[in-house]
Amino acid sequence: MSATAALLSAGALGGALGTWLVRGLARRAGFVAKPNPIVPQHRAPTAYLGGVGIAVGIATTMLLVPDTCGRAFADMSCIEPL
Repeated sequence: MSATAALLSAGALGGALGTWLVRGLARRAGFVAKPNPIVPQHRAPTAYLGGVGIAVGIATTMLLVPDTCGRAFADMSCIEPL
């Protein structure tokens, strides 16, 4: 598996896990869009903060995934393009 594929997979997994965790937190804290009987967009309360979960997951992944180049992770010049 190439370094690029590994980073993309780790970022996707981190984003999904972050979204799942923040979704539960949003439901417990009451940050939900409640169903509206006048304009029925959804049937059950829908949690807000999904974007926060994705951002937290990807940021955590960037901190935890070891650098494959021996340089700081922010310098991605060694990662080959897809």
